[in-house]
Amino acid sequence: ITTSNDVIIEYIRHMCNFGVNYNDIVDIINDISNSFTSLKKDYYMSMLNTYKNTIKTSSLLLRTYNVNKTVSKSSIVLSHCMIYLNQEDKAKLLFLSKSSYQYIKNKYLYYIFSSHSPSISTISNHINIWASVLNVNKITRDPLYNYSSLKSLSFSTVLSKKTLQSIDLDVSRTSFLINESENRNKLTFILRCIAYRFPQLGYCQGMSYFVSFLLQLFSFNESKTLSYVISIVKQTKYDILYDIDLRCLKRYFYIVDTLIKIYYPKIAEMLMRSKSLSNFFSPPWFLTLFTNISVVFTTETTPLCVLMIWDNFMIRGYNAVLLAGMAAIDYEKNRIEKFEQSECFEFMVNRLIRSECFKNENFEQFKVHYENVMKRIDDETIEAIGKCYEEENKNE
Repeated sequence: ITTSNDVIIEYIRHMCNFGVNYNDIVDIINDISNSFTSLKKDYYMSMLNTYKNTIKTSSLLLRTYNVNKTVSKSSIVLSHCMIYLNQEDKAKLLFLSKSSYQYIKNKYLYYIFSSHSPSISTISNHINIWASVLNVNKITRDPLYNYSSLKSLSFSTVLSKKTLQSIDLDVSRTSFLINESENRNKLTFILRCIAYRFPQLGYCQGMSYFVSFLLQLFSFNESKTLSYVISIVKQTKYDILYDIDLRCLKRYFYIVDTLIKIYYPKIAEMLMRSKSLSNFFSPPWFLTLFTNISVVFTTETTPLCVLMIWDNFMIRGYNAVLLAGMAAIDYEKNRIEKFEQSECFEFMVNRLIRSECFKNENFEQFKVHYENVMKRIDDETIEAIGKCYEEENKNE
């Protein structure tokens, strides 16, 4: 298989063999044709009609399979077929609009992330994949988000005094290994651009961490960093964490508290006795996306756990961030359970985010804990707990 056409035909044939509904395949062909201008819909339809009998036969055979097994098979086929596509075509295929196709997209994302296990030598691979998932190129081409224009507007427009003071304070706390004064200015410019372009978000404490992380990862390229930050805010709805009553964050605090009670009851008991809930220690997980575990990042010292957390963040959103925090607790569980009540509180609030598990030499161990937690706690469980929170607080 050497061309995009061959890949799509191979994929259509496999979908037929696995009993995917005929009309669903037609919808997918329409999506593919809209995404790949060089590929011809008529050609695919003729190939699909050739396989009609196969579809009928396969549908009978697959009646004994449940939906998940069928979808899982389809996603495996997609994984095998897509290795023959170039990076740009892969990105397009990941953005097919059919909502029921999300499972297959995510399955493929897991596939490509797992084939690029975090290491110093694969950082560029992760950055390229993030760019595809976040659709960064669209932001780069949009004049509305042009860095030079935004930079100029953010200084000619009066931002609130509180916003400017918060930016200046957090930037003054940020360290860089080289050209500290110059790079602090770059960080300030980017944060002001975000505050200007997203007035409902403005600037909130914690943003400076993940913005400086990207700035250092991109060798202090301001324009590239801004494109990624804007893409993250838009694609992951980062601003909803900062809605007026912090309802989204409070929902996650409730979920964290509940999961600790279920899986780590001894730790939960000590925290409850000291009247300490997750709102004391988990906010940095969500607001900094775990980039606050280290002050200075370079290509050589980038924490591999942050790359892995961000990989999963691209797929599962803030659920992946929540589970990274749970993985840190899982890693430190035996140690925490030996603490006295006051020491448990102090560790969770001040030392968990600096846990040894986040060091590169312990990456493989943390990875095992993270993967185990993700298998144990799925999105449906998190959503169910979230609905309990909403039910309890519906009258607020």
